[in-house]
Amino acid sequence: MKQDIQNPHDKLFKETWSNIESARDFFSNYLPDKILANIDLTTLKIRKDSFIDKDFREFYSDLLYSATLKGRKSYFYLLMEHKSSFEKQTPLKLLQYMVKIWHLHLEQEGFPLPVIIPVVLYHGVQKWTIGSEFLSLLDDSAKELKEYCPNFCYVLNDLSEYTDEQIKGKTLGRVVLLLLKYVFQPGYDEKIPEILRLISSVISKETGLEAIESLLRYILGTTEKSKEELKEITSKCLPETEENIIMKLAERLMLKGKLEGKQEGKLEGIQENIFDILQMRFSEIPEAFKHRLNKIKNFERLRVIHKQAVVINSFDELQTVLDS
Repeated sequence: MKQDIQNPHDKLFKETWSNIESARDFFSNYLPDKILANIDLTTLKIRKDSFIDKDFREFYSDLLYSATLKGRKSYFYLLMEHKSSFEKQTPLKLLQYMVKIWHLHLEQEGFPLPVIIPVVLYHGVQKWTIGSEFLSLLDDSAKELKEYCPNFCYVLNDLSEYTDEQIKGKTLGRVVLLLLKYVFQPGYDEKIPEILRLISSVISKETGLEAIESLLRYILGTTEKSKEELKEITSKCLPETEENIIMKLAERLMLKGKLEGKQEGKLEGIQENIFDILQMRFSEIPEAFKHRLNKIKNFERLRVIHKQAVVINSFDELQTVLDS
């Protein structure tokens, strides 16, 4: 049964590449040789800053790293676009986020500005056709006036362009990339046994069960497999010991998903009550308010808003409650 996980791609992305060893493994395999020749990956550190606008978090995930490049501090900005088709404005968003990173650096360390290497990880079905330079977004006049136009290149990793054999790195990273590569493909379910075999191969190694749980959560959140179907698959493709471990983890995740589903149902119920009250009192509800209310997942905060909805005289008063 497909688990209702809020943005499973983002969760897998953050859980995988927030681990510095996994990030180092990824960059060592997917950065151009020219960059690898000048970067000291032993100095790679993760920053917790995110630069994505709230309206775009459904479509993008990001992580920022610092590392020594030619002896100087630099940044590596990893952006994942998790849509089934690419967004043409992605290079423009990259420029926006790079400017934010430079401003952050200025506030903390001042000049000179460091090099930022933007890296895009894309796993949609549609082939990426945007040029690798920012200038490719501008009209033809940019060719004659390019000295007056901002420009940069970004490193693109389009998973649809890689065969399974070309997906490199340690087993755990390869599993994540294979999941991302096939998740939007029609034959995704048929790849699950092969991916489960790879997962089972790292159970007995140093990889913790948290990483295995993260992979299983993603599979459960992106397939329609029931417990019985998953049991049938694991019994055919895994040794008994690994099968038992996988199934115990899966059962725990399924139970947790059901409990979270019940909590989500309570939240939706109180949100609907708030909408009903406001509809009766004011006839129309502003779309911006609906959007903000749907984003609130704290039960106690919704209860406060519910009480205020009964007594307020205008949406401006309720807006104050939302902002508090």
